[in-house]
Amino acid sequence: EELRIPEEVQQDEAMKGYMNIALFGVDATKDSQLYKGSRSDSIMIASINMDTGDIKLVSVYRDTYLNIGTDSYQKCNAAYSYGGAEQAVKMLNMNLDMDITNFVTVGYKGLSEVIDGLGGVYIDVDSEEINGLQATAYCRIRYTAGNDFKRAARQREVIQAIEDQAKKADYDTLSKVFNSAIDDVYTSLDSKDILDLLANITKYRIVDEGGFPEETMRATGNIGAKGSSVVPLDLESNVVWLHQFLFDDANYTVTDSVKEYSRKIASDTAPYLNK
Repeated sequence: EELRIPEEVQQDEAMKGYMNIALFGVDATKDSQLYKGSRSDSIMIASINMDTGDIKLVSVYRDTYLNIGTDSYQKCNAAYSYGGAEQAVKMLNMNLDMDITNFVTVGYKGLSEVIDGLGGVYIDVDSEEINGLQATAYCRIRYTAGNDFKRAARQREVIQAIEDQAKKADYDTLSKVFNSAIDDVYTSLDSKDILDLLANITKYRIVDEGGFPEETMRATGNIGAKGSSVVPLDLESNVVWLHQFLFDDANYTVTDSVKEYSRKIASDTAPYLNK
């Protein structure tokens, strides 16, 4: 109830057999900010098909104008700042008709430790191996050609590079990485469950990735005092797209709540987008 998983979603047959985990990268400069008080500059959903091991990654752009879980509408990364992981997960469930109960939050230090523990990752920048500090910086580049959509794509690229390196490592190495980084990671997952997943890492593979709102159904604009935002032009259509992308559900019908949020977002943003 606290996470606001819609009843219709709980009964959705197309979503059964999937484990959906929220991934948050926060701008925490001290340990306490892993829990609350920092904005989630990276928000992703990792959807795992537990039968096949296929994983799909979706970035939810941090500036997306959504109901942040309190019937206040603003940039969605504010949810973590106000209410920590619980409110951020609640925000995703409410706006996207999801059933997320688990999350992993990492700050700069935790991400760097994981990458360094794996011996660095390979990113197609100039075909050089880059370490944890460099990879963390790569995730956060704002000022090169491109925009925040490209930034989110780089973040997904780093996760895929971590997957590649992790699959080359033996279980002892993975266990050491886990033990060195766990104090700098905040997660709802039990340590034993994580170690079990690591023991079976070869079963899992990232097969597709994307961003929300979908490229053809979004706009950007300065929404008054709310600032520069990414606007789902029609939240309802975007949620239909998301469920088709993640769960191969071509006939998804959104909940009445999402229809309500969709109307509110359109009403709030139309005066600014139509100028």
